[in-house]
Amino acid sequence: MSNAFIGMDIGNVNCKIAARDGDRVKILELKLPENIARDGDICAPESMVDFLRRVRRTHHIHERNVALALPESKAYFRHVTLPKMTVSELKLNLPYEFKDYIDGAPEDYYYDYLIDESPVPAEEQDPDKELRLYAAAIKRKEILSAEDLFRKAGFRLKVAIPEPIAYMRLLREEIHRNAEIKTCETVFADIGYHEMVMMLFKGSEFAASKTVQIGTQDFDVSIAEQKNIDQFTTASYKYNNFEGIMDSNECQRIYDRFALEISKVVNFYNFNNPDGNADRLFYLGGGAQIPQLTAAIRDSVDIPCDGIRALLPEGANSDKESMVCALSVAALLEGEATRHGN
Repeated sequence: MSNAFIGMDIGNVNCKIAARDGDRVKILELKLPENIARDGDICAPESMVDFLRRVRRTHHIHERNVALALPESKAYFRHVTLPKMTVSELKLNLPYEFKDYIDGAPEDYYYDYLIDESPVPAEEQDPDKELRLYAAAIKRKEILSAEDLFRKAGFRLKVAIPEPIAYMRLLREEIHRNAEIKTCETVFADIGYHEMVMMLFKGSEFAASKTVQIGTQDFDVSIAEQKNIDQFTTASYKYNNFEGIMDSNECQRIYDRFALEISKVVNFYNFNNPDGNADRLFYLGGGAQIPQLTAAIRDSVDIPCDGIRALLPEGANSDKESMVCALSVAALLEGEATRHGN
């Protein structure tokens, strides 16, 4: 158990955890205390430590090593091509690849990379002169704070994984099971509380992303206005369609906004990639638990759409929480692959 991982994704409302249970993956979706986290930031570290301690005891979590998923807002992530160089030379040069993107001094960040091993057309290949990789930059204080928080809660932060890398792992696992889909171009629509993040992949390789400022909080605001109730008590209305509220005209307008934004991103991607088009779309996050919203998404695009549970391993793909816990599962798989050097 000393080498075992848990995958963790800390959102605005819930903390999602994935862990091994024999050959299966089990998942937990746990509601966070109010005002403990916001947009990837832990606003109350000591309260978060107490929460994680309770989770560890209550759910008998024996694994200590954490593979933490990082939202896009917490990691600068780029696909770069560099001249062929040694590992030591690469470490020296990586900061320069982010000089136009990061805030503050280069030494305020940790840098890491993943070699891009995707196939390259023969006419573009120059393996003796070029190095293609995915590079990430993360603020040192973010990592050091997370390390301290997990240590106090009885865990060890072993690896911090940018969101695109985690989803690449899900797709690589799928391609391992079925090589015929290795050329598929895939869209992920992660419908969160404050925003929706859309990511596009060619095969298992990250291509682009787009963040749209619309989330399931928009339903909470609408429901609170319609029912004259407190916004923080609307979750049961939203996910249970209490009194048919999710079929209202006001909610329908929100579905239409989501559908429009998704279709715009897919169409823009297809327009700018004449040699390839998006083949399929997977939705995930809290919004993926709203059937009226997922129906609107399916009606808005001309490609097959499905919930992300279709990509998850056995055990993690059967519960209703799977739509929300997918990123923690992907972080677990990437952490395990990192441990084994895959």
